Amino acid sequence: MKSMTGYGAGSAGQREVLVESEIHSVNHRGLAVQVHGPREWGAVENELASLFRQKITRGKLTVSLTVTRVDSSGQLAIDWAAVG
Repeated sequence: MKSMTGYGAGSAGQREVLVESEIHSVNHRGLAVQVHGPREWGAVENELASLFRQKITRGKLTVSLTVTRVDSSGQLAIDWAAVG
């Protein structure tokens, strides 16, 4: 990447899970990396932040991950037992 300012988004799905990501970067004197994802993905957030720190030397980077469970027809799956 030649510029420190940018935006990217993507998604990938496998079986019953869809993962969507957004990355925002802006100019910053030092390096600041923030990764936001589902609470249960805390370890993944730390690993991703470390990977970005290995490749990027400066700028402010914000990464957002959204995970959605879908059923076999591609529809959003809601576990009503877990909700109630």
